[in-house]
Amino acid sequence: MRHRIASQLKFFQPNWTRGHTSANPPKRGDPLVAVEALNLATLNTVSFAIMMAGGISWAFNISSLEDLREITRRSLGGAAGMTDMEAEKEVAAWVAKTLGLELKADSAESDEPKKS
Repeated sequence: MRHRIASQLKFFQPNWTRGHTSANPPKRGDPLVAVEALNLATLNTVSFAIMMAGGISWAFNISSLEDLREITRRSLGGAAGMTDMEAEKEVAAWVAKTLGLELKADSAESDEPKKS
């Protein structure tokens, strides 16, 4: 209703009504206007962020999450993309402890000779 009244051309309204009919005076501080403005601003901001993420992915030729991981490991681990196995094991142990999971023994650990 509010949009229909606002869309009426002012040319066809008499001067003494100040742009509205006397039966439907405009409400001051209409909360729906504020909610609609917040909704549109949030929608625009989120859509802009999604467009920027897509543009950055396109610019850096990242088409999947695995590409992103590979590029990140290459930049953090040097040219060879080597990973720090000790740090990987530490993070895996922390995640397993936090989530209450059991870690499976790696084949690399089982190949090492056990000290007796």
